[in-house]
Amino acid sequence: MAGGGFTIDLTPLKAMHEVVKSSEFRREVARAGAQEAVQQVEMAFRTGGMHYGDPWAPRSKRTMQAVGATSKGAKTARARAAKFQREAIEQDYASVWLTGNKREKAEAKAEKAREKAREWRGKARKASADAAAGKPILVDTGTLRKSFFVEDAGGDAFSVATPVPYAKYHEYSTSKMPARPVMPIDAAGNPRGAKVETAIKRAMEARTNQLIDELSRK
Repeated sequence: MAGGGFTIDLTPLKAMHEVVKSSEFRREVARAGAQEAVQQVEMAFRTGGMHYGDPWAPRSKRTMQAVGATSKGAKTARARAAKFQREAIEQDYASVWLTGNKREKAEAKAEKAREKAREWRGKARKASADAAAGKPILVDTGTLRKSFFVEDAGGDAFSVATPVPYAKYHEYSTSKMPARPVMPIDAAGNPRGAKVETAIKRAMEARTNQLIDELSRK
């Protein structure tokens, strides 16, 4: 400290500043935001749209039946109902050729089988309804839910995309189906609600700080 002065080498700070301004740096930060946006889509599926502000419209009765009908419990119950229905038909047919006690027994067996068939059809309907109620809305096979990914939009921009062609119908509605927005960003480019915006900003800030920290340690 001769003469009461000292010097600081500013070269590393200048280099860091240049890196922070670079396209590569901006791409990494933008990518982090897009990755968080994909997570927001998953959150929307888990909350039935409430994460975006308003819950998605409920399934129609027809859709509920279609979703529930594919459950294992409903399929098993329908198979049991069909088995007893066949048994009832067989006993009805047999009773035509029988007389006396044998005919009465065949008719009694047919009626008992019909009761069992009705019982299992009721179980099938309940299993179907329970299965549909237990599945998140917009989820049947899970194809749509699993399809969202980060797409490179060129330059230092990234977006959330899906290859599923019917996603747009859920997003914007049709003449027979209400809109159930899935994308975290609306058509005007705005985040769907404060929670979404905050989460994306935090992800981008965290990635920015991480990159700066990595640069400062080099």
